[in-house]
Amino acid sequence: MKPPFRYWFCRLYVLVLWPLMAMTFLTFLYEAAARNDTRLFVVCMLWTPLMPPIIVMGFSLVAFPFDYSAFGKYIRSPSPANETPIAVFPLSGILVRNRSRMPAALSVFSSGLEIICYGAVGIAFLPLTDIELLERARWTTVVHHRCPEIRTPLTIPNNVADALDEVMRIPYATAVE
Repeated sequence: MKPPFRYWFCRLYVLVLWPLMAMTFLTFLYEAAARNDTRLFVVCMLWTPLMPPIIVMGFSLVAFPFDYSAFGKYIRSPSPANETPIAVFPLSGILVRNRSRMPAALSVFSSGLEIICYGAVGIAFLPLTDIELLERARWTTVVHHRCPEIRTPLTIPNNVADALDEVMRIPYATAVE
C-alpha cells in the first residue's frame, strides 16, 4: 500500500488543480480575445510548471490499472535487487493493450521482465510465473500474462522476446499472419 499522503495528494492534485488551471487558461483566452488584455497571461505562466505532473499521472493509467497507477492505493512490485540482468535493452518500446505505444527500457532477469517506461510513467516487474503465453508475430511478440500490476496484452520487440524465451525455455505459439 502507498502512504496515505501520497495516495490522496495525487488524487487531489488532479481534481483541484486541473479544473483551476483550465478555467484560468479559458478566462485568459476570453479576456485576450475580448479586449486585448494580457494581464492574466502572468497567472497562466505561473500554472504552466504544474501541468507536466498531471500529464504524467494520466500516462500512468495507460500502462497500469487504476489501483497500480499514480492514483491507486498500491505500489508496484520492485525489481529483484539481488539479481543481475541477463539482457538489457535500453532503447526499446512496448505496446500496451494493442493501442498505446510507449518508449521503455526492458531488462530480462532470471525471474522476470523489468519494464521502465520513460517520461516518469513508472517501473513495473513482470514475473516469469505470471506469463501465460508468448505469441510471435513478424517483428513483435505479444505477451499474455496474469500480473495485476500491468495491463495485458503487452507487446515487446522480438529481440527482447528471444532473451525472455531463453530464460523461460518455452516454445512460442505461432501467430497467424
